[in-house]
Amino acid sequence: MLHAMHYNMNLLANATPRDINKFPFPHLVIENALPLDLYQELESTHPLSSNSLNQKNILKGDDIINKYIVDDRLHTTRFYPRIGVKENLLSQVWIDFINFHTSDFFFRYVVNHLFGRDIHTTYPGLLEYVDNNKVTLRKVIPSEQIERVSRNKNLVTHSVFVNNRPRNYQGFTSRTPHIDDPRQIYSILFYMRSKMDQSSGGGLEIYSKNNMSECLKYDLSKGSGRSIVNGLGERYSLIPYKANTVVAFINTPESIHGVEPIFNQALDRRSFVLTGEILHKQLFSLSD
Repeated sequence: MLHAMHYNMNLLANATPRDINKFPFPHLVIENALPLDLYQELESTHPLSSNSLNQKNILKGDDIINKYIVDDRLHTTRFYPRIGVKENLLSQVWIDFINFHTSDFFFRYVVNHLFGRDIHTTYPGLLEYVDNNKVTLRKVIPSEQIERVSRNKNLVTHSVFVNNRPRNYQGFTSRTPHIDDPRQIYSILFYMRSKMDQSSGGGLEIYSKNNMSECLKYDLSKGSGRSIVNGLGERYSLIPYKANTVVAFINTPESIHGVEPIFNQALDRRSFVLTGEILHKQLFSLSD
């Protein structure tokens, strides 16, 4: 039986399959996802917060911390917590939180319970594949490739702190409309907006496919992040960047999303990202 403390930590505890928006792709939004006291404890010990010892060490060029930091496209800081745990860079509440959300139980909770019907419809046979395979952690060191995982562990979970840093001009977007890696089954975005953040924008934009287009076309060049170059329809909805808000969706060829341009940004746009992935094959082809 799942321990009550862990269930209290579940970002998706307040969601049911009935809450899922089916169009333009299966996704759900949960405001006030965590109990306030738990959220405040996570926020106060966020490893990339401005008052964090870790942040000070990063700015000083600390070798230990920088081993787990990626400077992505000169505007985004990524911190890989699963590796940082052994260096004692995280509070216990974050360790417990991460362990739960990268567990076999949580993976199957998302795939089988919450999005099970949508996954069965979109990817026939995937649920059976999940039932017959083990779930493990995706081990990533920023400067290296994904470590080899044995063939009997084809399913992985992954987590990362993502901070989009302020830019020196208005209307910057840290991510244009795109599709996630075809190996990802689901993505979960946990927004941790600071109370001091006076910016506007920065929400998640949900797009629909252009019905007049025969197919979507993607930029598959290195560093492009599978950005949409043709076939993009109008923005379908906007999910505001708000504290303690979760966005979860399954990854399909039409799960187009991006970050709303942000204005008057003085603080990092903070999120914690969770994914469930399949290692040895892709769910769909971007070249179709």
